[in-house]
Amino acid sequence: MSSANTRVGSEQGPEQRTQSGRLDRREAVAAAVPKKTSVPGLIRVLRNREFALFWSGQAISQTGTWMQHFAQGWVVTTLAGSAFALASVNFAASIAMLALMPFGGVIADRMERRRILLVTQCFGLMFLVHGCNLNHYSEAKICVPGRLFP
Repeated sequence: MSSANTRVGSEQGPEQRTQSGRLDRREAVAAAVPKKTSVPGLIRVLRNREFALFWSGQAISQTGTWMQHFAQGWVVTTLAGSAFALASVNFAASIAMLALMPFGGVIADRMERRRILLVTQCFGLMFLVHGCNLNHYSEAKICVPGRLFP
């Protein structure tokens, strides 16, 4: 028996070796081919509880964000009817993120990511609740460049 066969046999698990310690040709080929699972690879990662919780929470959060951006654009387009007004509102929504990105990158490099995620999501929830309370208890006003709509 050559040293190459010995190495191949010793790298495989004990359940795949014959009694003499060597692998048959069929067993060697079967050991080299990855076994198929019934769960697709993309869904397999959701078996990890922490990742599944993170992914589902982000899916819910991003869905709300997308709905807000869509509704905001729709309201501005309906009330103002101007492409400039829509562009101005989208710019105003994006400029804060653009200005704070460098600082956020430094913070993300220096702090624990889990804590950053929890803090930012809690702040987002607080702003959402505060905004809903303001909208509920006062007359809603939408400010579009050049106009104020009750």
